[in-house]
Amino acid sequence: MQCATALMQVGECNVSESAAMVGYNSLSAFGTAFKAEYGVSPHQVLVNRIE
Repeated sequence: MQCATALMQVGECNVSESAAMVGYNSLSAFGTAFKAEYGVSPHQVLVNRIE
C-alpha cells in the first residue's frame, strides 16, 4: 500500500494503475483498504498532490 501511495504522490500512476501494481484486481477493494489504512481515499491523495 505504501508503494501505491508513493506512486500516486509523485504522479507516476493514477489510482487504477497503482491498485493493479500492488495486486488489487478490484478498484473498489483497493479504495476500501486504502481508506481503512490511511483515512483518506486514493483519489484524495491525487487531489492533494495537485493542490
